[in-house]
Amino acid sequence: MELAHTLPLYTALLVLVGLIRVGELLLSRRNRRLLRADGAAAVREPHFRAMVLLHICILAGAGVEAWLTQRAPIPALAWAMLALLLAASALRWWAIATLGAHWNVAIMDSIAERTSGSHGLAAVSKGPFRWIRHPNYVAVFLELLALPLVHAAWLSAALGSAAHVWVLRHRVRSEEAVLLGHPSYRAVMADKPRFVPRPLSAAVRDFFAFVRLGRPLFLLGGFVLYGLGAAVAVAQGRAIEPSVYLLGQAVITAFQLMTHYANDYFDYEADRANATPTRWSGGSRVLTRGEVPRGAALAGALGAAAVGIVTAIVLASRHPGPLLVPVALAILVLSWLYSAPPLRLHSTGLGEFDAVLVVTALVPFFAFYLQASDLVGLRTLLLAIVPPCCLQFAMLLAVGVPDGAGDSVADKRTLVVRLGGARAVRWYIMAVAMAYAALPFLVAAGLPQPVALAAALLAPLAAWRIWCASGARALRPENWESLTFWSVALLTLTAAAEITGFLLV
Repeated sequence: MELAHTLPLYTALLVLVGLIRVGELLLSRRNRRLLRADGAAAVREPHFRAMVLLHICILAGAGVEAWLTQRAPIPALAWAMLALLLAASALRWWAIATLGAHWNVAIMDSIAERTSGSHGLAAVSKGPFRWIRHPNYVAVFLELLALPLVHAAWLSAALGSAAHVWVLRHRVRSEEAVLLGHPSYRAVMADKPRFVPRPLSAAVRDFFAFVRLGRPLFLLGGFVLYGLGAAVAVAQGRAIEPSVYLLGQAVITAFQLMTHYANDYFDYEADRANATPTRWSGGSRVLTRGEVPRGAALAGALGAAAVGIVTAIVLASRHPGPLLVPVALAILVLSWLYSAPPLRLHSTGLGEFDAVLVVTALVPFFAFYLQASDLVGLRTLLLAIVPPCCLQFAMLLAVGVPDGAGDSVADKRTLVVRLGGARAVRWYIMAVAMAYAALPFLVAAGLPQPVALAAALLAPLAAWRIWCASGARALRPENWESLTFWSVALLTLTAAAEITGFLLV
């Protein structure tokens, strides 16, 4: 259909959904009045206004995005999302009908343990509540996800869903604090899953455990450092080829996932011996908690490697540069040998240097080469990666400090184990200081000033982290969480700052 037809129809759909929401609010107000008259108490809920504002923003945002972008809907996606919207609405009204006069958009403590003459609600375990505790929230989440996607309003769908997760987290916590306080509710509902029926809930739990096994937060560094190489090419006047860029990023992400899964598999004994992990060190902890079989990590590593290899072959067919395959192969081999036999580089004292070479040198070079195969601007790239290389080395030392005792027990001879904690911290401080002290010399050698100035904005943060690590502070367990987090953050933020600088050149 033409935009001239789809946009008005989509706007009408949004208005209809908005009117239904208004009707629900009126129904809720009537029910709330009746419940209060019957002695039910309203529960203070600080995030209620955020929930209302979220609904308004998604409805309005989807409409504004559709009209401003003039983006045509994707027929298959539009029909699928309309079907999902109708199914979710049916589920929600089923939940509303099941609760009857006790349904409310506000949290009301209307459960009453059965006493003579009580009109309070006994714990509901029929309708959709026989399988999950919160069918209404499942339905609302799916509605607000599907509605923007009907007309390909990607931004509204992504931001709205992310905000909705945050709102629901607080909403469910507040509601269950009331509900689970009643013995009758606990007796029939406490053992039921919140959102996904069993056995599907078990499959979903296993899936997310497998995802966490791959440490997805660390993938951000791969995106940023890959982007740095492409940004250098852009600063040299090259236009980004989207398909080549995305295929290259897919190769890097696949090999990065391979490394994460392989690390957890081959470092299993060291992770088990580690009694002081942080969120940024000590592996994902998924295997050590027995959430998935250990073999799943090896399968994940081999599967990710296969995806990366196939994607690299497809990329090579579109990009005939002679260095593409050798560089991709070097990233694959060096990443695998970081923790895998026979070399297990991280146990030889060379693992840290191997990771610096791969993550902060080969990955940016790979992205740069895909856009500038004649290597014009290579000198600029080599200058730009000096601060990230220093910070990557510092980060690896930082995450090795909390793991030191466990690594030593498992005979994982990392550089931190070989140097000892105090000496490793001194190396960490020197590496962080060098990353920013080198900037004037890099400018003199040809690094564009805007890039150096952008990176220098992180120098005060680096100075603070150096102070926090000095005087044996970094060796205190209570400081390890911040030590590891800020080491990761400094690397990511500095690389992102350099990207900004190159885009301004």
